[in-house]
Amino acid sequence: MAKRKYSSEEIIHKLREADVLHGQGKTITEACKQLAITDQTYFRWRKRYGGLKVDQAKRRREAVALVRSRHRFSERRICRALGIARSTLRYVPEPRPDEAPLRSAVIGLASQYGRYGYRLVTGLLQQSGWQLSRSRVWLADHDPDVDRRVHPGVPGHPRGPAHPRH
Repeated sequence: MAKRKYSSEEIIHKLREADVLHGQGKTITEACKQLAITDQTYFRWRKRYGGLKVDQAKRRREAVALVRSRHRFSERRICRALGIARSTLRYVPEPRPDEAPLRSAVIGLASQYGRYGYRLVTGLLQQSGWQLSRSRVWLADHDPDVDRRVHPGVPGHPRGPAHPRH
């Protein structure tokens, strides 16, 4: 599985989604599988971001910036004093400029060829002139916001319609 970094806000949102799914009767493992994260990642995030809300994560970042602008302390010392992990402050995701066209191309091919997996979609994209690896297509194909593929011949598939005879 390709590694993906999430911002603090995305992590808190995923933790809230996992709580909702767990409240609906799913196990933590099933909820993590639906959110495309591992159990270990879920528990690590819950330990670090457990009771935070999105606005609290933003306020932490702003608090560190405020202390740093007023005093001449390093970010490391400020984070240690405030009890904040530095990794939550430092990472700022920068999407690639061709990410949006890639996602639209993956969605188009996935809807046109419903049973094709990400490897075959990668081959079709490479034949049409895209210079990319399978991992980029996998990320675009397995993003929960983008995955709109229909599996017409698989009855009861979670991403496809129910079988017409049942």
